Amino acid sequence: MAAALRELDRLGLVSYAPGDPYRAVRVHPVLQRVTREAVPGHRADRLAWTVASALVNAADRGPQDPGLAEVLAGCADRLTRLAGSALWTASRRDAFTASLEAFFADAPPLGAHPLFLRVGDLLGDAGLPEAALEHFGRLADEALRRQGPDSAVLHGARERLAHWRGGSGDPAGAARAYAAVLDEQIRAFGPGHERTLPTRAALGHWLGRAGNPAGAAAAYAELLPLQQHTYGPVHPGVFETRALIAGLLGESGDAYGAATAYEALLHDLLRHLAAQGGPALAGETPGLRVTQRPNRFDVFGAHFGHAHWRGRAGDAAGAATSLTHLLNEQVRVLGPAHPDTAATRGELARWAQYTRGG
Repeated sequence: MAAALRELDRLGLVSYAPGDPYRAVRVHPVLQRVTREAVPGHRADRLAWTVASALVNAADRGPQDPGLAEVLAGCADRLTRLAGSALWTASRRDAFTASLEAFFADAPPLGAHPLFLRVGDLLGDAGLPEAALEHFGRLADEALRRQGPDSAVLHGARERLAHWRGGSGDPAGAARAYAAVLDEQIRAFGPGHERTLPTRAALGHWLGRAGNPAGAAAAYAELLPLQQHTYGPVHPGVFETRALIAGLLGESGDAYGAATAYEALLHDLLRHLAAQGGPALAGETPGLRVTQRPNRFDVFGAHFGHAHWRGRAGDAAGAATSLTHLLNEQVRVLGPAHPDTAATRGELARWAQYTRGG
């Protein structure tokens, strides 16, 4: 193979650079043009779709590397300029279309190839969020032009614009963008639709990152009953949202409310685990004999949050007592050198000094 590529390079048909990991072989532009012009018109659209699918496959299999991201984005841009209309047509359906339709739930795109979304995320994931923003901005404009304001591709592009605005270092801008996306989704699907759930979660996340814990807590508080209705009260996402609300209450200045919310969360976590054969409730300071890995860290986190905000609410002695029980269990389950154990040990020392009058 290498010998053949070197011969093609000698003939000027390709450029062969074996030391370049992503551009080792480049076909001469004249040869590219001759090859394209030789493809019958009825096959050109199918070929464009196949090439786009190959680029998506390469993006999914390749490393999150800026060099690869830029190469694939350049290929996608070139393909779009040469045969962009073929990638917006509804005439071809394959597994990639199905995956994109699943992404958009009950609002499938009108035949748009998933390459359009995949390339932007590839750029962002490779550490190029500004390039991702530029890509999704162009995609949103093109989707609006081709498919109108109800385009599912347009809505998807706007969601990704909001996400990468935060990824580029603008959390307040991301929160505003997600609020606008949420308004659009509520108008299109209703306030309780399942598609709004990740948007509401993202809105809460970026409000918190933007320094607005009260606003973030309010966003998560609106999300919580929708999650409970959709997934049930003991879904991991429900417990996670409750933990976020509790922490944000404390950050917004309501230490007592945070401690109370964490206490209720801890109680429900232990009750749920007991129903599954885990630890039973044991009064105010339950032993955390947790054996299921996905749950024990939730319990440890809720216990730590309750103790921390209990202390911040003025009950230093109660915080120290609770942290002592937590530390003993973490040493037993996680070991004395685990980072979570060390964090609890430090928090205990902090509140213990207040009980000594320090």
